[in-house]
Amino acid sequence: MDEQEHPNAKKTDYWLGEALPTTNRFSSLMEETPQEAPPQHADPKPPPIFISGVANIKPLIELLNVIAPNKYLVKTLPNGQVWAQPTESPIYTTIIKALMEKNTESHTYKSRQDRSFRAVIRTYTPLQRYKTSNGH
Repeated sequence: MDEQEHPNAKKTDYWLGEALPTTNRFSSLMEETPQEAPPQHADPKPPPIFISGVANIKPLIELLNVIAPNKYLVKTLPNGQVWAQPTESPIYTTIIKALMEKNTESHTYKSRQDRSFRAVIRTYTPLQRYKTSNGH
């Protein structure tokens, strides 16, 4: 095996000449530059508001512009419904209060920070409870 060259070894006297020097145009991407992490949103996105019975959307848009100019998104849905998405939690509460004052038919969800959290422990039988309370 000493006389035979390894097939993957570089040949110095290759008949087509020396290997051409190559550069990696993506090598600058391999350099790691420390970047600041994007700021975490402390306030979660508020839930959408579904408003029913909207025949004319113009008064609703005017009300939203008075309460929260440029801090909401609105989409029309079938059957006279409108979807309103406030961008901030304080705006969400002011919109809900204004809609309630005008006796508007609307539906929304609880915000994530107001939801209760429940946990269920499964496969915990009364026999196990008896064993743990008696020290077994």
